[in-house]
Amino acid sequence: MDLKEAIESLHVKDYSQALALFRDAAESNNADACDFIVQMYLMNLEPSITADDYLQYSIKGYEYRSKDGCFNLGTIYRNGVLGVPDFPKAYEFFFEGANENQDARCQYFLAEMLKNGEVGKIDVDEAVKYYGIAASHGYYPAQFMLAKIFENVVENFQTTLEFYENAVRNNHVDAMLRLAYIYEKGIRVTKDYSKAVEYYTMAGENGSAEAKLKLAKIGIESQNDKTAVKTNTRHAVKLLKELVEDSKTGDLVKRDALYYLGQLYERNGSDAPKAYECFYQSSNLGSLPSMYKYACYLFDGRGCSANKVEAFALLHIVRFIASSNVDPSVKSMDLISPDQLVELSERRLVDFEELLSEEERSEALKMADNRLGQIFNVGN
Repeated sequence: MDLKEAIESLHVKDYSQALALFRDAAESNNADACDFIVQMYLMNLEPSITADDYLQYSIKGYEYRSKDGCFNLGTIYRNGVLGVPDFPKAYEFFFEGANENQDARCQYFLAEMLKNGEVGKIDVDEAVKYYGIAASHGYYPAQFMLAKIFENVVENFQTTLEFYENAVRNNHVDAMLRLAYIYEKGIRVTKDYSKAVEYYTMAGENGSAEAKLKLAKIGIESQNDKTAVKTNTRHAVKLLKELVEDSKTGDLVKRDALYYLGQLYERNGSDAPKAYECFYQSSNLGSLPSMYKYACYLFDGRGCSANKVEAFALLHIVRFIASSNVDPSVKSMDLISPDQLVELSERRLVDFEELLSEEERSEALKMADNRLGQIFNVGN
């Protein structure tokens, strides 16, 4: 049965009509129609397609020898769509698709199962074999995995770089991030900040929050490193603002993005109110370096109304938490170590203490104790 009309309905986004036509074709044993229905379900194009339809048409597609049949059923059993993952069955379908159909996706996921030991012992050699076959078919996730595996074992590191670069050409964000890190740190290559920024920029433009944060960090650190490439500050600010304003951004990423944004605004003295607001919001999300910055702005009245008591209390909180055994990742100290933060806070406390009256210092200490009690759930 000809699928031309159904495909045209897809193109004009008449999904209900497309589904009706694909269903008719599937009832006439059309394998491709089954694959189209499965794809419509996975892409959430038509709400009337149910999980039962997903399973039913995956089975029909396999029975009709569709190009996606083995892959669809392998995915269903590996991901536990039926309730509990069934790795042996998933392996069977991926193995069949990998060897009989030469499906690069099946080759890749067969390699994943072998690498992870999902059907017995870990078999890296066999995994590498199937990653290699998938990579030779141009399947870029396999190229990326080969690069990761070979990074520390291949004598000719150029091979690893070529695998990563092939994946990058297919918009593989993790490959962009890895190449950026390799050039930033000089891992078996000459350090090249320009290339690192280039790859981080590519990853950022492809939606990587990590890359956007990294670009800002490089921009900040380059101020103290004359050999480092000077990043485009406007571009870094743009990326960070996108990250902060995106409703999908998690709190931890937003926390650090606000901190970096505050650092960039701080360069420009006229942007003190913006810097203050960034540090304030970031501190509310748990960033200790931002809390330190926020306290300093609050004490000096930079970009905000001065509140010396509040600032003094915040500095005590920062010093206490930075010197505690709280997980460093919770402290958000990417640019400032705990020891440095303790030292900075203590120095500020000494400088500021004589500027407060005894009554103000007492009020600040009570405020700090109350907030620390809330943070650490004292008494609960």
